[in-house]
Amino acid sequence: MSELVAKLLKERERRPGQRDDETKAQFFWRVLRESIKETSKLVAKADARDIQIAHGVHHLRKINHLDPIRSVLYNSEKAEYLTINNQGFNIFYLDGRYKDRIEPEEHVDKLLYAQSAKRYVGWIDDEEYLKVFQDDFELISEAKSPFKISCVAYNDHQGEIVSAGQGHVLSWCFRYGAKHLIQKKITTEGLPANDNYWLIALEETASRTQRCFVACDSNVAVVNLFEGTVLSYRKNLHVRNISCILFFNPLKYLITGARDGSIKVWDDGWDLRLVFVGHRGPVTALAIFPYGPSIMSGSEDCTIRVWSMETYDEVDLIQTNDPVEGLGTVLNNDNIHSYSANTVHLWRLRQIHNLFTAIGSKVVQIKTTNHPDVPTRVMCTSRNGTVRIVTPGTGDVITSFIAGSGKQVVDAAYASAQEILFVASKKWRYPESRCEQPNPCRIVHRVNTKLASDKETINCICLYEYVVQSTLQNDSWKGIMKSLKQPSLLNKARSSPKIAHGLKGVLGIVANPKNDQLITSGMDNVLKIWRVFPFAEESLAPLMSIYCAHTPLHMSVMKNTLCVAFQDPSSVTYSLVHYNLLTKSRNDHSPDEDHIDTVTGLACNPRMRYFASSSLDGTIKIWDEYNRLIRSIKLNAEPYSLNFCTDRGDLLVGIGNHVHRIDHTSYLPRPFLRKMVSMIFHPPSSEDIIPYDEDLSRALSPLGKKRLKTAHSSIFRFDNFVDVLTKEETEELSREKKVKEEAFAVLAEREMELQQLRDGKLHSSKWQPPPRDTSASSRIKNDAFRRYWHSMHLHTDKPRIPAEDDFNPDGGDSDGESEAPWVPEIEPKGFFPPLSTARRPRPPKREARDGRRYEEVEGEEGGINPPIHPSGFIPNSILLRLLWPPEERKISTESPYRPPQLTESQLAEIATRKKVSWLKDCKLLIYV
Repeated sequence: MSELVAKLLKERERRPGQRDDETKAQFFWRVLRESIKETSKLVAKADARDIQIAHGVHHLRKINHLDPIRSVLYNSEKAEYLTINNQGFNIFYLDGRYKDRIEPEEHVDKLLYAQSAKRYVGWIDDEEYLKVFQDDFELISEAKSPFKISCVAYNDHQGEIVSAGQGHVLSWCFRYGAKHLIQKKITTEGLPANDNYWLIALEETASRTQRCFVACDSNVAVVNLFEGTVLSYRKNLHVRNISCILFFNPLKYLITGARDGSIKVWDDGWDLRLVFVGHRGPVTALAIFPYGPSIMSGSEDCTIRVWSMETYDEVDLIQTNDPVEGLGTVLNNDNIHSYSANTVHLWRLRQIHNLFTAIGSKVVQIKTTNHPDVPTRVMCTSRNGTVRIVTPGTGDVITSFIAGSGKQVVDAAYASAQEILFVASKKWRYPESRCEQPNPCRIVHRVNTKLASDKETINCICLYEYVVQSTLQNDSWKGIMKSLKQPSLLNKARSSPKIAHGLKGVLGIVANPKNDQLITSGMDNVLKIWRVFPFAEESLAPLMSIYCAHTPLHMSVMKNTLCVAFQDPSSVTYSLVHYNLLTKSRNDHSPDEDHIDTVTGLACNPRMRYFASSSLDGTIKIWDEYNRLIRSIKLNAEPYSLNFCTDRGDLLVGIGNHVHRIDHTSYLPRPFLRKMVSMIFHPPSSEDIIPYDEDLSRALSPLGKKRLKTAHSSIFRFDNFVDVLTKEETEELSREKKVKEEAFAVLAEREMELQQLRDGKLHSSKWQPPPRDTSASSRIKNDAFRRYWHSMHLHTDKPRIPAEDDFNPDGGDSDGESEAPWVPEIEPKGFFPPLSTARRPRPPKREARDGRRYEEVEGEEGGINPPIHPSGFIPNSILLRLLWPPEERKISTESPYRPPQLTESQLAEIATRKKVSWLKDCKLLIYV
């Protein structure tokens, strides 16, 4: 029996899932390890699920409505959408889920949100009222306009509402706690009375020169909101009527879209800067692109297009199912919405690459320098015979090499330590040249390569930098070591030509200085690894050969790992293979993960241990050191070249005629980002631009000068535009700010005192509370608590409930008190007493017929009439005393009680008696 009980107790001590041979601590540690392992697996699975990402605008959700949609509003503060139709206000979450429906007290066609006042303002087209709503859409007030309203905009910088309509522009301001709209400035002079302005755009600035643009038909009027004057009026800007209008603040451009399908860009002087043509229907909506100097347009041709203000071209096209009636964006926000007759489309923007440097021609090659003592620089080779040296920090072009007319650069190499550029071209007599680094570069030396025949040309150039780094960072030995840092092409040691790949030629060369290796690839489908002896006469010695089934097109080496991109157009083979040069092993991956078109670039990031490849199929793929695909980036264009510009993994990609930048945070998986937390990275280097050399610039042809000045950094990197105010405006704003701060300080101090009074924290300045640690304070507290306790808990005179219930159920609700007698209601008396108590005026004196007056009898009631002021004004106090004199107190005729008094004779007799007794006392004293 005891054994059975012990067994039951032992089973109860064991927890569910605990093994027989495990203690409680071992069981807990095992559960903890398994749970963490499961969590890490789930995180890795979530990261792997999102391998493919795409650049551009992606459809998120479609919201259908039964009734036609009048307008759509996105509230960025609450992160929700609001649509208006015949059923009222429909509210949706950010992801498109239905939230609520509200029927307002007054119906409106359109609505906007004033962020500074936290109010909604609605209106109906061609009516005269603006309606103000609270956040819960409760109607607060209505403001009437002297004209009919057709369009309304919110002036964020001034906190005002601007409306326009039949021949007028009117600005409103919030007053009385943002509960009412008051007219501030109206503009009618200079505006045709017949024009009905139904399009409006505002210049986003806090200056007093803020402009308002209103459009009617094909005409545009410009109004100064502060002064209320018309600055200009332009007619016939389009062939057909203007259908949408937008002001692009960073460049101060006015953009108009018309029903002819064209989009025109106008500067401040009304000069036509750009014309975007591509829509096959009327342009119905314009909006600013959330990132970069671009705009978005919607049309009835069921398309949304993105136009770049820097490259002057269409950069993206989005197809929709319905004609676009409206479009909405927010700066630096990925959420975009568009709507048609009965549908709202929600879009999500994923901006992966941005314009970094405008080159002006197709970029076919990007190389970066890696000298340890020189800032990193990027060399970009273009198809028009130019080579640009770019700083990776800002994208500025430090200097440029401009080849002659009709000459094409085959390959180039840049020695950053010596600031020398090596360029090879097909049509030069001496294919290899050295160029110094003024701006533009000038040729200082030509190298005769002594080729075997005129048909042979140089295919590629590789720079092998043999750098010896000293461990003594702050010693004179470092200067001695720097003298050994020379590229092999500048060494005095010369190597005789080596026949590496037969007559078919060399395709590429890659240097691996850390392992003293040089890797070449040729048309004979062979990879050769050479051992390099920098200071020897015979500097190259064959080390290894790898025979391949396809042509090795691109190569990249990272320590002991060689990544090769193979190409065979006949079998549509575009594959990547990793070779381990130390173990002589090979890593492959599934053919489904390969590119489906020509591979255009291959690069590696030794710090983070991964490779990147680009292809004409519009994708960039990221591979780890084991040749596993970790990310696939789908672009909206074809990349022609790529390379890494920072150790973190920022990519530079040649797209079109420009260089674009891809930030590492936009494509790297989370494990790589978490790994960077414990690593130290140097910020990207930034250098100044070398000024143009006038003598070298004049020596160029007109086409060469144009190519020289075409390249520039992307100058339109902005988050929001801030206007530079004038000195007078700045001083006035500072004065207004100071006055407001002083007034607000007084109000804040008052509110603080009221709050302290409410909380009982405010005391009189004369009263000083006793210190807490004093005995008097303790006695007072103890005495107060004792009195409280006796009065509340020890009080004996408490009402007691009798044993017998004396309640009479038939007695009614009467409590024994007699009712008050009834008194009739009388009218209020007011300030003056009743007229019945007033004294009657004395009748005037009567005269006899013979002219004699009756004599007044002395003592007759009335007396002499008081004098009256000549103006006839009698104060109320005097009138009150005359009409209702104070009551006279009756003097009592009875004499008050007095005690009996002695007569004078009696008093004299008493005095004599007192004198005699005093003399007797004196005699008695003498005898003694």
